[in-house]
Amino acid sequence: MCDYSLATSYLHLGQLARAQQVIRAAAVSPEIAAGVRAKFLVVHARLADALGQPTALLLRQADQLLAPDDLHGTYWRQLQLEWSLALEPAQALTRARAVLAVTEKSEQFGAQISAHTRCAAAALRVPDAAAALAHARQALDLLGVYDPDDMYRAEVGWVAWKALDAAQERSAPAVLEQTVAWILDTERLHVPEVFRESFRLRNRVNRELLLAASALPRSGRD
Repeated sequence: MCDYSLATSYLHLGQLARAQQVIRAAAVSPEIAAGVRAKFLVVHARLADALGQPTALLLRQADQLLAPDDLHGTYWRQLQLEWSLALEPAQALTRARAVLAVTEKSEQFGAQISAHTRCAAAALRVPDAAAALAHARQALDLLGVYDPDDMYRAEVGWVAWKALDAAQERSAPAVLEQTVAWILDTERLHVPEVFRESFRLRNRVNRELLLAASALPRSGRD
């Protein structure tokens, strides 16, 4: 069974070894739809990235599974956004913007949040602070109404905070604190006690946000 949802949950919890076990135990047979197998490889790539391992081979394997009628569909979008983390900055931005263009035509607002977030992340690497800021603001505006598609919600705030901070926007500390508040609420309401330490420390997004928030001057917390 391609249980990528369970593997994703463990990734969010910072339980990388458990996510690895799920992936290793999965029986990804040819009878399973090609798109689902491609998505499984995307999740496998996310685990590899979290472990500091290269992801390109996994993503190329996922590319080969997508049929022509999959292009611009859900699995294609998710794969292109994952490629945006592995490619050089300019290529990454091009991939993410291609996804954004598709989602804007079809009014897929959750997917737009994810695409804007990866556009902002790529623009920060270019570096193009103005482009990163524009994409981050769009993502935050949509996040007030919709949930991101196939993306950990705190990643949106993490990237947006970095883009705002790079542009020296005064709203950057507020976005950081709002995102950290969401993490802490999620931990309190949904994370079992046994996983709370890993949720804070081994989920890279959570760890970096919590560390950044702890360094805010007192005036940034009022």
